Amino acid sequence: MSRAIASLIPVLVLLVAPVSSFAEEPYPAGSGQVQRPSPVGGLTWTFGGGAAVPAVGPARRLPVGGQFGVTIGYRLFDQLLVQAEYSYTAFGFTAPTRNVVHAGNLNLVLSLVPPSEPVEIYVLAGPGIYGRTAAQLEPATGVEFGLDAGMGVSVSLGDPVRLFVEARMQYLWETVDTFEGPQRVHDLFFPVSIGFRYF
Repeated sequence: MSRAIASLIPVLVLLVAPVSSFAEEPYPAGSGQVQRPSPVGGLTWTFGGGAAVPAVGPARRLPVGGQFGVTIGYRLFDQLLVQAEYSYTAFGFTAPTRNVVHAGNLNLVLSLVPPSEPVEIYVLAGPGIYGRTAAQLEPATGVEFGLDAGMGVSVSLGDPVRLFVEARMQYLWETVDTFEGPQRVHDLFFPVSIGFRYF
């Protein structure tokens, strides 16, 4: 038994060494890349806001709205993170035209240009749950499911803070009651945001 354990020690060393070296030095020496700090073991957060443009479905009759959101994420790899997001969007600012959407999304964010660079380019996508209070379309409050996808650019302001500009597409579907009976409807919004990201 002791001989078997002893024979396993070199194998364990070979398996653990690459993992520990990856965690301590994500960029090899001489690669020309600057090692950036990874706060709280890979946690990230963002906050930002901007405009939201309705495009397809019953929502296309709504005016351009405003929105803001906050996220918290975890960096799985240097160029891939998963993030949970809450966003608030309002179309129209006075009754009876006010329509409000509370959204919770879970997204994967893939950096096409590494975040170690001064300018980063990234894409994101994921599912979401949307709670909407619609005064103008159908006076009701409901929960909808949807998807969002987008692309953004971030610029380093000095580690670990970055300024980002991001555009998304949010696609929602639901069943609403109409005079003809229940109908399946689809809405498409385009939120555009500017904000800050902390890696």
